[in-house]
Amino acid sequence: MRKIIIVMLMLFNVYLLFGQRVTRDEFRNFTLEEKVDYYFTYFRGIPHRTGHAIFSSDIVTYHGKAVLPFLQELMLKANYTSYYTEVMDDTLCLIAYIMYSLNAASFYPQSHLREGVEEFVLSDDEIEWFFNEYMKRIDDYILEKRMIDRVVLRNSTHLNTITTYGRHNRDIHKKFGYPTFSGSHASYHGTAIKQYFEERLGIEGLIIVPPFME
Repeated sequence: MRKIIIVMLMLFNVYLLFGQRVTRDEFRNFTLEEKVDYYFTYFRGIPHRTGHAIFSSDIVTYHGKAVLPFLQELMLKANYTSYYTEVMDDTLCLIAYIMYSLNAASFYPQSHLREGVEEFVLSDDEIEWFFNEYMKRIDDYILEKRMIDRVVLRNSTHLNTITTYGRHNRDIHKKFGYPTFSGSHASYHGTAIKQYFEERLGIEGLIIVPPFME
């Protein structure tokens, strides 16, 4: 973990070093620590990203599950309230992109992992860690804001990156009682999500606001 702490302390220096976007070839030549630094510095707070999915995929392609401890460390200070700060800190969103790439590589290692990178399968514990950490943070957000809004919708999207994909759909939603929508977009199910969180948190009177349709 010492390396992870050093990486976090270096974020400001990395920002200065990577003041402009690097090429994909340059990024691929970085160490894992440098890739994580660049990805979470350059793409944080950019509302309309270009190439973030490619860069998150490259992290997994070249390093596999070795990135997971970095995500677990970054999660410690991440929250949903920061979506409204200036500059927006959407670390949770960036973590979700990498988790999606990990899930895809777990399902199709031959097409997602570079030769020599050890194949892996995400364990139930790792999937449940992802679900529980995100739910803990959206619980805190809803208790503060008392709204079912775009941030709650984003949380639903983040959960779907790993809990409803391929052979690793282990009925996580059913296991935790989270609403499922039979293929329709979560934004059409504001009432169901409102009821779920009111029961989960033991509160009443949550307000549904756009982009939810109800």
